Amino acid sequence: REGRPPLMVQDNAIQFPPLEADSVSRPIIESLAAWAHVVQPLLPLVGRIDVANYPGNLPFLGTGWLAAPGVLVTNRHVAELMAKADGQQFVFKPGRFGDKLEVAVDYRHEYGNGAAAVARIKRVMWIEPDPQKADIAFLEVEAANDGTRRRHFDLAARDAKDTDHVAVIGYPARAPAHIIPDQTWMDRVYGGTYDVKRVAPGLMGPLSRGWATHDCTTLGGNSGSVVVDITTGKAVALHFAGLYMIENYAVPASAVQRYLDTAPWSGMSRPPPAPAAVASPEQPIAKAVTRSISFSIPVRIDVSL
Repeated sequence: REGRPPLMVQDNAIQFPPLEADSVSRPIIESLAAWAHVVQPLLPLVGRIDVANYPGNLPFLGTGWLAAPGVLVTNRHVAELMAKADGQQFVFKPGRFGDKLEVAVDYRHEYGNGAAAVARIKRVMWIEPDPQKADIAFLEVEAANDGTRRRHFDLAARDAKDTDHVAVIGYPARAPAHIIPDQTWMDRVYGGTYDVKRVAPGLMGPLSRGWATHDCTTLGGNSGSVVVDITTGKAVALHFAGLYMIENYAVPASAVQRYLDTAPWSGMSRPPPAPAAVASPEQPIAKAVTRSISFSIPVRIDVSL
């Protein structure tokens, strides 16, 4: 929507363009600038979910943010790119050529800044299996390697109302023409620069299709972004989808809080340690072995032998 600029972040600070450069954007930029002292301390709590050895050569899968100590929240459709259910736990999918898939979150990835704050994702704690329910997943994450002790977002006690001033913090990725038909307009809005941390201000909208809505400017890499009330600094929603020039959808804070309160992952077992390379003589070798291989093409085909 016009007047909803996705502003870059550098050195954990929002970069504000000259106001005279875009009169349409002026009110929304002025609103964010007035509350920048509330929003900027939250920037280090949002990171890009990076992968190595991914079969499709993707550098990252989406955005995540700290919703509890050591717990990163993102979308189901993001987590399903990296992990799958295996009995009473979730396990990482195999990487390229069957090598180990490496998954981490980097809380920086800023434009023109090579600084990094990387934390290894230890495991996928929970992926909501019901497509009719929230597009949500939770990841257990280690401390970042930059030595910074990060707290987590406080979730709003009440869900945001229509016209509340909010901002989306995340990592928009370039969209193909079938998603954003006007590619020239998209490149103009984003300055041709994608995959870096941005803050996109806007307003909340009315409930639609059972979910919260907002009009902040987002792209695919924003999946899993936090929607924050710029006046309080509280997380009011988890962004998960958008319809071009119509509206964006988000899981409201009350739903995120219910998952944290009920902890559906608490009854699941942790992944077992990696097996030894060579079986000991006391360990019998099974006569039949069942394995499954998943290919992301992007259509997933599971072949069981």
